[in-house]
Amino acid sequence: MGRATAMSALSFFRDPRLQVAFAASFAAQGNMSMIMAFTSLALEHHGHPLPAISLAVAIHVVGMFGFSLPLGWLADRAGRRAVMLLGFLFLAGGAILVPATSRYWIIVTGTFLVGLGWSAATMAATAVIADATHTFERGRAIGTNDTASAAAAFGLPLLAGPAVELVGLPALGIVGVALIVPPVVLLLTRSKETINTSPSRTVPA
Repeated sequence: MGRATAMSALSFFRDPRLQVAFAASFAAQGNMSMIMAFTSLALEHHGHPLPAISLAVAIHVVGMFGFSLPLGWLADRAGRRAVMLLGFLFLAGGAILVPATSRYWIIVTGTFLVGLGWSAATMAATAVIADATHTFERGRAIGTNDTASAAAAFGLPLLAGPAVELVGLPALGIVGVALIVPPVVLLLTRSKETINTSPSRTVPA
């Protein structure tokens, strides 16, 4: 077990499955945090009252957590890759809808889709991490993933502020869609079997 303890977190990035999982979590967390931070701003900018803004945030949270069980079941039945791609579709669609209009229910639909997409991508990415690691390293792998995701959650809203100031609210959609391009490319260049396989890492002596 000494060799397991000495393993560097950077070694996880050499596994193609973990590359996909980390990229997916980073993009999903960055997209969701950015859109969540600016949805209230967009609604207030369009003159919607505070109770309506609070309802929109609540609906977003329902999207984030309300469908965790069926999405987990779907990740087991249809595969992690399919659920990740579904999550990215929702994330992209939501990121486009939120800044695209002043209509309340369209914005709310967008923020709900972002929450749902975050849930799908995060659920599938976490399952891939569990699939690709053994018990002696799984905690560190998840910690590495969470650290990168937290950086996205912190940095993207900060970067989006100046972008919105310069370009306007449509910048949210542009950045939100751009974020998901790298993990989608990784997913499409990895075979379905690679993403959906169980652990193959060698247990240390």
